[in-house]
Amino acid sequence: MKKALVTGGSGLIGNYLCKELLNNRYDVTVFDHRQPANPEVKFIKGDILQMQLLTDAIKDSEVIFHLAGMLGTDYLCEYVREAIEVNIVGSVNVFEAAKTAGVKVINTGLIPEWDNAYMITKKAVMRFGKMYHREFGTDITTLEVTHVYGPGQRVEPYHKAIPTFINRALKGEVLDIYGAGQKYMDCFYVEDMATAIRLSSESPFVSGKVLQLGSGEGLKVVELARKIVSLTNSKSSLRHCKMRHGEPDEDDSLGNIDVESYRKLLDWKPPTKLDDGLLKTIEWYSRHTGSCF
Repeated sequence: MKKALVTGGSGLIGNYLCKELLNNRYDVTVFDHRQPANPEVKFIKGDILQMQLLTDAIKDSEVIFHLAGMLGTDYLCEYVREAIEVNIVGSVNVFEAAKTAGVKVINTGLIPEWDNAYMITKKAVMRFGKMYHREFGTDITTLEVTHVYGPGQRVEPYHKAIPTFINRALKGEVLDIYGAGQKYMDCFYVEDMATAIRLSSESPFVSGKVLQLGSGEGLKVVELARKIVSLTNSKSSLRHCKMRHGEPDEDDSLGNIDVESYRKLLDWKPPTKLDDGLLKTIEWYSRHTGSCF
């Protein structure tokens, strides 16, 4: 069994990735400050800023899936220094420990080039990953992802579009659209994302690369809101609000991502269509009053 360490393994993607890895006979350890939901994984309570603890956790691993970090487009505008410390310094700690131990790293990043603490720090980490690969030969691949969604996704404090729209639509509440709602969203179902991450770690063709992962199926924010209202049979209305901090009024970057490259490299295509993924997610929230990841 291949030994995998998942930093940030208690989050949305982390929990689904752990399940994916276990189903494919990996020995999985989660390194996080929160207890993971899956009782089948080993757990090390820690922070990626704790260099010695991180180094000790990594040395027995064959691959690191690096998901840990602070997130939130609007949220992190108030926590810039913390975002730099955790997302950049913490990630460099992971890369440094991986370099010393000779361990492969699959790092997760973001596609948009927005000027906010979340996006800036994630882009910086991607570039550090490229540097470590070029200068030290560390096997680091960065997967830049789109809008990941699925059952159990946390609503507060980040207010991600899909879980927020679904929860409000199920209650018949108004759905707030920031700005004109014309930004394009490529929506990637979380189970598919977990599979793509695992396959990336197993591919001999992606070392040192930066791959953009998306479903290739998306729509504008206002169209997404209307679709969710329809799929939930809700009477919710839409309300346009001023744009959130750290987010541009318009952005087409997620409408022009290169999904064919990763599909060819991995010889794989995500199976979940948008409506099917949304219906699975809606069904989960209709039965649960809270969110878990």
